[in-house]
Amino acid sequence: MRVKNRVKITNISLNEATFHSASFSPSNINFFFGKNGTGKSTIGKVIAEKRGLTWKTPTDESDTIIQLYNEEYIRKNIQTLEDMPGVFNISEVDIEVEKSIREYTDRHTAAASSKKASDEALKKIRADIAAADKLVWDKCWEVISALLEKFKKSSVRRNSKQNSFADIYGVTPVEHSEEELAKLYGIAFGSAVKSYPLLKKLPLDGFPTCDMLGTPIISKDETQFSRFLEEIGASDWVRDGHLKYEPIAGGLCPFCQQPLTEDIVTKIADCFNRTYEDAIHAIERCHGEYEAYFKKIQAIVQGNYDNMYPEIDQKAYGEVQIKVQNLILGNMSKISLKLKHPSQTYILEDIRTIFEEFNAFIDEANALIQKNNDLVQCRDGKTLFNNAFKEHLAFLCKGIIELYRAQAKRLSDAERDELAKNESFKKEMTECKRKLSELAKHSTSTKPVIDNINALLEDSNFQGFSIVEGGENRYKLVRPNGEPAYSLSEGEKNFICFLYFYFSIFGSFNETKELQDRVIVIDDPVSSMDSDAVFIISYLIRHLIEVTKNAFTYSPAANLDTHIKQIYILTHNSFFYNEIAPLYLFDYECASYFEITKEHNISAITPCEKLENAGAVDEHCINYIPKLGSYAALWEEYREATSPNVLMSVIRRILEAYFLQNLGITPGQLYKIILDENKDSFAIDNGGKKDYSDHILARSMLCYIATTSNSMNSSLYFTAHTDDLNKYRSVFQKIFEVMQQGSHYKMMMGQL
Repeated sequence: MRVKNRVKITNISLNEATFHSASFSPSNINFFFGKNGTGKSTIGKVIAEKRGLTWKTPTDESDTIIQLYNEEYIRKNIQTLEDMPGVFNISEVDIEVEKSIREYTDRHTAAASSKKASDEALKKIRADIAAADKLVWDKCWEVISALLEKFKKSSVRRNSKQNSFADIYGVTPVEHSEEELAKLYGIAFGSAVKSYPLLKKLPLDGFPTCDMLGTPIISKDETQFSRFLEEIGASDWVRDGHLKYEPIAGGLCPFCQQPLTEDIVTKIADCFNRTYEDAIHAIERCHGEYEAYFKKIQAIVQGNYDNMYPEIDQKAYGEVQIKVQNLILGNMSKISLKLKHPSQTYILEDIRTIFEEFNAFIDEANALIQKNNDLVQCRDGKTLFNNAFKEHLAFLCKGIIELYRAQAKRLSDAERDELAKNESFKKEMTECKRKLSELAKHSTSTKPVIDNINALLEDSNFQGFSIVEGGENRYKLVRPNGEPAYSLSEGEKNFICFLYFYFSIFGSFNETKELQDRVIVIDDPVSSMDSDAVFIISYLIRHLIEVTKNAFTYSPAANLDTHIKQIYILTHNSFFYNEIAPLYLFDYECASYFEITKEHNISAITPCEKLENAGAVDEHCINYIPKLGSYAALWEEYREATSPNVLMSVIRRILEAYFLQNLGITPGQLYKIILDENKDSFAIDNGGKKDYSDHILARSMLCYIATTSNSMNSSLYFTAHTDDLNKYRSVFQKIFEVMQQGSHYKMMMGQL
């Protein structure tokens, strides 16, 4: 079974005023509700004056500060001075601390002024930097924009001048021709890019030769007929005619058309002996070899042409090709002439020289082909192009960028120096703030406290007054028009005093100036206050309770203090009570609820807890809220309410009573069902766009019972913007409908 956590003061005995042998055992967070005159103030004084207290340990008593807020605190700490209307004095003053505060305040003001000047200097420098940047962007853009348009697929961004400049700034400038860039671009992004075979060179060995070409071939026969032919130089002519025409002459001489006798044929044949014929056959073989060699060379030359890389100068190739062909054909022609005129001599042209010229051309062409093939086969042709493209753009902008670098360095150095000065001013301000914050802990009447109060007033949209200095250790209230507040209403006086009390809790009073453990007692803090002030104070007290709860947990939240170990809230105001007490109803171990009653002039304190599931396995104790009024009376108040703040308070009490206490739904479940799972149920279709203002209002209705908010703005949201009571009631009814309790709403509204 769960048990109450006992900390600091573990028991309080009451034997004075209207209490007789009464006692109770508090936990960390303690709520007391009782009508005026039942003895609440007596409990507060007993605790503050340490009478009838049982402490958990002697150390707890010696190391703990008890702070009480009540009417006496108001009278003691704030008095309106007769000679200075509207000026009041906050007591418990440490003059030395005040002097230190003024010193650090002056230092902070001076540093702030210097920082402001430095901020302006930085602003000017940065404006100059921005202007220099824009100028270099514009100038470079003028130079490179045409190329960016031409090579659209490059990685250099074209969406802004700034981005284009950023992509080439810092790149080493290297000049590239546009032809080279176009080629790389085609390889990187073209669809028809391919590799080409290397061209073949002509062989420089194995040339065909014909030794007989330069030697006269004549008959060696010594017959009278052969000598005759030799003398008249007709040997080649007769032989040619004999070989070609004799077989088809039909027995007639191909020259004179006289009958060819066997004797004449024999004499002609005898003119050409075996040696002569062998020489002729050698020349014929040479001619055949040249024909075969020509076909081989022609195949190489034509094969190169058929697979020619487009970038090669084909006209130049054709010219050297023709030289090769003409050379070989010329030599073949000379061999043919030798066969016709064996006795004549001929000299063949040198092949090697022309072939070497051809091969030199092929070497240059193959270098281009190989470069193309290397690029095509490269895994990242785009990178090659983009790198070359950026280098070229950087080259084009080289002069502009160099001037910019010099200017940018000068401005950067100036900015660095000014930043160093600015940082020193910031450090001085931070140090002064730290010191002022530290000093604020050592005094309850320092200017930082007043500054915090004013900040809270402003954040809370509280416009009744603010606080200004009124001389050494003296302050005054001023109205919004700047005039002194000549008189304070009771509510204003109580309100400003509570703010002072709240901030003093986070100060220190002991000699070591350390933040000690606290026990906080708050007795009726909202007397004579209007609703806005009540909500602000409710928020502040919830923060104090959260600090207390944080000290109770095993894993304290880092953003909250833990020095408030125990807190007592005493009130007769049901409106205020319902703004705070229900939030901690389910924190049984650390939160306790008490009702103070008085009969026959005798006061009694009753713990508000009861046993659930008695006798069952899950038997346990729970807290409950004292009955502050009947449930039906709440609905009556709901129907008659004409003030937004009153209506909202009643709405929250009904929701807490019906859903949490009656139906047993936890705040988390209620929040999840209404605000998360049924968010669209509160949406209003506004021309195709959903308006969630009703959902926000529903959240405001649930914020006190569904979660403990650390945000004042969310807590007070509903007080700031709308007086549309019909909207409140519409959203309230929607909550019941979403929770499948629409019939209950109608019943309580008398609609059934």
